Amino acid sequence: MVLDLASGAGTAKNIDNSPAYQFLDELQSSGTLTPAQVEMYKAKYAQLHDYVLKTYALEKAMVDQSRKLNTIVYEEGKKIEKLKTSRYKLQEQIKQKKKNLEDAHKELQDCEERDTLLQYEHIEKKRENADLSRQVEQMQQENQALVQPQIQKITERINSSKEETARTESALEHESARQEEFTKKVMAIKELQLELEDEKVAQRKFEREGEHAAGSVLPVVMHTSHINTRLLPNLREHSIKAPK
Repeated sequence: MVLDLASGAGTAKNIDNSPAYQFLDELQSSGTLTPAQVEMYKAKYAQLHDYVLKTYALEKAMVDQSRKLNTIVYEEGKKIEKLKTSRYKLQEQIKQKKKNLEDAHKELQDCEERDTLLQYEHIEKKRENADLSRQVEQMQQENQALVQPQIQKITERINSSKEETARTESALEHESARQEEFTKKVMAIKELQLELEDEKVAQRKFEREGEHAAGSVLPVVMHTSHINTRLLPNLREHSIKAPK
């Protein structure tokens, strides 16, 4: 005799009118069973009936819980995938910022080299001017009348050298301004890189927490997958399907 629970527990509460009780009453009426035996079998049937109802309610609750846990696992999986995508984008941004920083360092190095070269040329021009000035003074002392044409040439060379020196100083000031600008850019890129590294650390922490939360519900899902449904054939109607 199998109790049908598909229609709900309400139809099975009154077991006095159940086919099993009626069958036992018929056996008593025919003399096959004594009243004591009938009462004993009715008591055992009542116990079995109560056990089946409790088992049905428990397994139904476990099925509902399993569905909820499967939904949680699915949602956590989507969060993890989103975190992986975000981490990949962040890594690409950091890679690009590092490349920009390297380019800025290279350009700054070029500026420093040009600045060094201009400073060297500036010093050489000053030294040359000093030498020419000393030569002029010496030649003026020896014989101003004889060396006047040569003095004139040297003076012209000095003036020309001074003009070139002025141009060199102007170029040096321009390169110094460019160097200061590139230095500011490098500092800004370094600060941005530090901010991106902090964001990356925060996302890794959040990802580990998401993976831990997903892992904590998997053992419960594995346990509920072994529900014994032999006593309840119609329970297969409540089969669990993972969300798509």
